[in-house]
Amino acid sequence: MPAAGGTVGPDVIVPGSEQVAPAFFLAVTVVAVLVLGGLLTRRHLRARRGSVRRRPIGVSAALAVVVLAGAAAWLTRPPPFFVPELGALPTLMPADNVFRRTATDLPVSADSGRWIGSISDLELSAGFGGRVVDGVVWGIPYNFVDDATVRRPVAIRLEPRSSFPGPYPITDPAYIESMPTYGFDMHYVGIDPERSEVWELLSTRAWFGRWEADSGAHYSTRSNAYPVGSTIAAGLPLLPGTITYDEVAAGDVDHVVLAAIETTATGSWIWPARGTDGRSTVPEAPPQGAWLRLRETADLSALGPQATVVADALRTHGLILSDTGPGFALRGTPDRRWDDDDLATLRTLHASDFEVVDPSGIVVDPEQLAVRPPA
Repeated sequence: MPAAGGTVGPDVIVPGSEQVAPAFFLAVTVVAVLVLGGLLTRRHLRARRGSVRRRPIGVSAALAVVVLAGAAAWLTRPPPFFVPELGALPTLMPADNVFRRTATDLPVSADSGRWIGSISDLELSAGFGGRVVDGVVWGIPYNFVDDATVRRPVAIRLEPRSSFPGPYPITDPAYIESMPTYGFDMHYVGIDPERSEVWELLSTRAWFGRWEADSGAHYSTRSNAYPVGSTIAAGLPLLPGTITYDEVAAGDVDHVVLAAIETTATGSWIWPARGTDGRSTVPEAPPQGAWLRLRETADLSALGPQATVVADALRTHGLILSDTGPGFALRGTPDRRWDDDDLATLRTLHASDFEVVDPSGIVVDPEQLAVRPPA
């Protein structure tokens, strides 16, 4: 179905009661069928022995439960799903924002060798795609909102003090990370292109119309200020570092890319990060906020066309380690136009193909995301 912003996608259920209800009613139906079968078998055996038949109250009740629960399971079943085509995004963030900065002129960090050495064997991968795999489609979807989008209160369960208090514009349908069966981080992202505002939620769910999340953030894409709140460990905005299909199709990912990695240092981070969920106590583990640039000597000959555009961006703009996750995965959007086999060729690259750059000379204010331009 067409949606705002040119997105074409399905109706979806959201995590929470809409996800649990069909399974609950189906389970009740199965139990009621088993009970009904047992009651009918017992009546049949009694009839063969010539026992006096009682009024079939139990049978009638079990049959009623089967019918009602079965109907409820049918009515609450998930709608047919297909991976959406997301509409094109406008340019996000000011020209002097770190997400817009090229990394080609930045010096190599003095810590590059030891940090890269600790993760050198990790394969690069696309943490997004165009197919449903094991019940989910990988990637961070976004939803176009405007003044007409209903603003909903969201109960923040894990980080209420640091999160944006809301309300949040939540679309219907709401596309949430790891749809249609859900799991992982379950990010919801809403963007208002007219007002240049973005809202983000982590572990988003709704229970009988009441929305809740673990954390939430809000920021302006016209500003170099950090978000109010955050939904990723490094405290950065999520959407500006996410790869979209349209920019790859146009041949130019013109921004820094965010990446999640399984090994980052515990308790330490560097600008532009403002926090970490790193767990490694290995002294050589890289901190979150580390800015990696693909080496000029990296062999791109095995990459497909889509993967090549992504690799070019990693040479020009680089990536920032911003979250913990399996392997070494780039942030991107789910979109059925992706060629997953093409994106899989990114696995021919490894962390050893990167070097860490030192952005200290371009930081305008460590409390902001503004940077100085290339000389």
